Amino acid sequence: MNRLKESFVIVSQFILLVFLDVSLRLFGFPKTFGNYVLKYNKHVTARDSYSEILLENMLHDLILIDRVCSYYPFEAKCLHRSFLGYRLLCKKYKVNVELVIGVRKFPFYAHAWLKCDGLNINEQEDVTEGLITILSSHEMRYNIESILR
Repeated sequence: MNRLKESFVIVSQFILLVFLDVSLRLFGFPKTFGNYVLKYNKHVTARDSYSEILLENMLHDLILIDRVCSYYPFEAKCLHRSFLGYRLLCKKYKVNVELVIGVRKFPFYAHAWLKCDGLNINEQEDVTEGLITILSSHEMRYNIESILR
């Protein structure tokens, strides 16, 4: 990816991060999560496999999102990274990605990450290993679709 395209991704993701942060603060997590699932999952197309170049580009963009979140002057953690990654992968790459929220009871720990075909794509497997999934964009999407029918 050339420097100009990389700069564009960084600036656009920073702007989207600001809007996401405002949305989370004004409307709360449930409404923001529901809106993201409904809005961005409709861009997804079914794929049997992913090319090497596509995977490299997706991972590079996820690394740029990590960088954007680290520069954000307010707190932008796993939830923000995962929302931005979900939006980007669904909209730009049309990948069927899953936004997952998991918890561990003791000691309490909550985390958000992305999965594609059952594999973590923006987090190491050992970080999410002991977590129980409490919310998934795939499960929510199917629940919303059945309600809307």
